[in-house]
Amino acid sequence: SNAIGPNLFLDSLELQLSAVDAIGFDLFSFENEPGQVDVTFFNGVVPLATIPAVTIDLNGTFIGASTVGPTIDRISISNEVDSGGGSATGELVDDIELNLTTPCLLGDINRDGIISMHDVQPFVGLIVNSQFQCEGDLDFDGIVQLQDIQHFIDVLTSQ
Repeated sequence: SNAIGPNLFLDSLELQLSAVDAIGFDLFSFENEPGQVDVTFFNGVVPLATIPAVTIDLNGTFIGASTVGPTIDRISISNEVDSGGGSATGELVDDIELNLTTPCLLGDINRDGIISMHDVQPFVGLIVNSQFQCEGDLDFDGIVQLQDIQHFIDVLTSQ
């Protein structure tokens, strides 16, 4: 198979995805020297999870993630540090497997592809009517409720 990596190994590797709810891949170092990277999964601007200080080498390390509700649309592989303390470990990705689903952009309650003030009224409606919609479950607990309000405000104001 063909591995993918950044243009320069001093850069972070950003993988752009579309409506993925499960992904697995091998992450390995281009150099002979092992190192560490941070792997962060995002939905829009919202970080879903970070795996810090993943050790990578020429043999590869399996990375996998799955979600219920919000989809993964970006993965950032950053903070490269080789075992000697320098940068540019040279992260590469290979053997990608993923599961595609219906997109879920957190905060986009009216599903127009934009997080805006037009999402406020539908968000309130979800809470008042005790309805579930993945775009409104911003704390990832499987329920759209009052606890999601601050997260919704954070996403709305980050736009």
